[in-house]
Amino acid sequence: MTTRLLLSLCLTVSLIVTFQHANAESTSGASAFKQGAYQKAYEIWLKAAQNGDADAQFNVAVMLENGQGIPRDLFSALKWYELAARQNYPHALGMSEKVQAKITRLHKRELLKHLPKADAGDSLSQIAVATIYAEGRFVKQDKLEALKWLILAAETVKNPTTIKRVNRLSDRLKEDLTEEQIVEVQQRVEAWHKLREPVQ
Repeated sequence: MTTRLLLSLCLTVSLIVTFQHANAESTSGASAFKQGAYQKAYEIWLKAAQNGDADAQFNVAVMLENGQGIPRDLFSALKWYELAARQNYPHALGMSEKVQAKITRLHKRELLKHLPKADAGDSLSQIAVATIYAEGRFVKQDKLEALKWLILAAETVKNPTTIKRVNRLSDRLKEDLTEEQIVEVQQRVEAWHKLREPVQ
């Protein structure tokens, strides 16, 4: 009984010390931020965030979202917002949804930027479109469409390194597709070529 009480007391003291240390880190991070020392604030908060401090996780997310003292990184910001939200940190869930919407808009803009060039036969744009579809990150994943664009890119790409990259990604996609799906991809490629045949 005495051992259990002693262990419980030790655990309580340990938690209090950890909380005080995390709280001190958050306070010194806030102090650095107020003084405009963004890089220092980020480093302090990042360490606390990695140790599970929800306040620091939220602050790191805000800095990453806005690019304060560090390069802007929406994907990393989203990760930290989500970690803070798991601890029911106020506004973290709402912020993660806003960042997710920003990322979706950026991906759609990226897709729309490359699609006309890909459709015109530019191999690098075709690879970019294929990658966006293959990853399916915040756009609907479509491995068949991704493979179609890779096959089209492989027809005109000249750079040996790029050819290897295209072949590697194509092989990876084919592993996840059935024979029927690969036939459908070939049909999509043929349809793309037919649309570009001169009218007689």
